Amino acid sequence: MPADKNTEITKNILPGERLGKIMAAIIPERIGHGPLYFFVTTFTAFLCLFTVVYTSHWFLPLNSPIFIVASMGAAAVVMYAAPGSPMAKEWAFVTGNLSAAVVGVSCFRLMGDSAFTGPVAVASAIGVMHLLRCQHPPGGATALFAVIGGSEIHAMGYHYVLAPVALNVGVFLVFVLLHRKFLSWHAARSIEQDALRNLLEKAVRRPLISTAELPVAESTRIDDEDIDYALAVTGTYLDIGREQIKNLLESVLKRRSLRNSFELHCAEIMRNDKPLVAYGDSLLDAWLLMKKHDCDFLVVVDRGGFVEGVLRLQHLVESIREIKGIPISAPAASLRFDRRGKEFDRWLKVALAPTGNVMTDKPEVVGQLMEQGLQASSTDIVADLLRTHPNDNKEITMPIAVVADEGRYKGYIDLRHLLG
Repeated sequence: MPADKNTEITKNILPGERLGKIMAAIIPERIGHGPLYFFVTTFTAFLCLFTVVYTSHWFLPLNSPIFIVASMGAAAVVMYAAPGSPMAKEWAFVTGNLSAAVVGVSCFRLMGDSAFTGPVAVASAIGVMHLLRCQHPPGGATALFAVIGGSEIHAMGYHYVLAPVALNVGVFLVFVLLHRKFLSWHAARSIEQDALRNLLEKAVRRPLISTAELPVAESTRIDDEDIDYALAVTGTYLDIGREQIKNLLESVLKRRSLRNSFELHCAEIMRNDKPLVAYGDSLLDAWLLMKKHDCDFLVVVDRGGFVEGVLRLQHLVESIREIKGIPISAPAASLRFDRRGKEFDRWLKVALAPTGNVMTDKPEVVGQLMEQGLQASSTDIVADLLRTHPNDNKEITMPIAVVADEGRYKGYIDLRHLLG
């Protein structure tokens, strides 16, 4: 295809992609929505408000200044469209509206019709709802309407709390309880069956992956499909974003996985996927091994397989940087431990190159920079092992060598891997 046609197509596609990204950032994603959810919440909200209005007309005199407070409309959104929110609980709905009505009437009687009365009423209602643990957004409107509702509302005084507010709230609550007991149960059953069917269809096409060798952070990672299934089973709107849900669940699973891991023996979680070095091996060869296997430590063993220590890349670099006379300068701090960086690799190869002299102040073999490593028996409990070692940064980065009963090396535990 000619270049000018490619350019024309690119110009036509890119604006649409940009617009899509902009709209995705502005419009919130659907959390727990579905066709049945839309129908149930919309229709039951209509029935509820119709029942509230009809009941109020039945009980209140025809010359009553008001039959339903506007905050009931806002309450319908919260109670039906977001029933999973703490602000949609029955206690929050009832106590929030009634306490706000009392606060609104009291503020008007104390302060009169001024520009400050409305804001003070709403702020005071929020404070009372905090104290009573009944935060309910429409309660702010209930308090404000007692101030700005006009002379007829002002003349009602505290009767405003009883009728229409308490009457509206009572009828509304009965309808909500019936809805949540029956309608939502049938909706959830139907949604769960559809969601489970979709999940099984995807599962048969997905290969099984063992999590035995995965770090905690990976073994507890939650896929978007997992969240979609859980939300579909719930069949309701959640007042929380998808990423917040994922982070919360991963934190819970990570803590549980850690707790289970700490109850295991060292032999059950140890790994043995890194090469070993000997006391007399050159530091340059050790660095090349680290680079090849993408690791930042090596366990040092003798000819019999007994552990002698650990060579850590961080300690190696810090020690080499103190040596004077290296032909090239050390890399910047941000690149100092970049194992894949060319600048870091070039500097370290030059710094570790053997001098060829019999006597030298520069360390050249592993034994000169290895540290006394931490050791544990393969039968030790991980939790007991952690209690015996200081919980500082060096101990976290220092691998724990796992040895057999006779003391020979079997594997290692990297706390960073365990902690994800």
